[in-house]
Amino acid sequence: MGGVDRAFLGFTFAFLAVMGGLADARLPLAGVLVLWPFVFDTAFTRLRRLRRLRRLRRREYIFAAHRSHLYQRLVIAGWPHRSVTLLYLDLALFGVLLAFLWVLDRPTSSWLVVSIPTLCAVGLWRLVVSTEAKKN
Repeated sequence: MGGVDRAFLGFTFAFLAVMGGLADARLPLAGVLVLWPFVFDTAFTRLRRLRRLRRLRRREYIFAAHRSHLYQRLVIAGWPHRSVTLLYLDLALFGVLLAFLWVLDRPTSSWLVVSIPTLCAVGLWRLVVSTEAKKN
């Protein structure tokens, strides 16, 4: 998918979340929960690169193309594309389930919405680190 396609999809998802938020204040978070693996991967990678560039005192453009997203690092470490895609699909499906619980206002939804994505994010990071360590 090219840059224009990604921009269009990102705008569409953001627009739907904002418009849904006008009807119900719970919907924007539900939109983030559905896309949480990608939001986490992007934010984590951006912060990690920014920290590394500051530590090394480099003047690189942080938005330049790179291959340091977690899903890219799994592929570089030897995971097949299909397995990485299925992993991210499973994580997104967990997000869909959590979004339903959140929108339906189930009693346990608040702590689940915080704890499950956090645990999955830590697990994803540990998976990448351990996979890279096995490769080296």
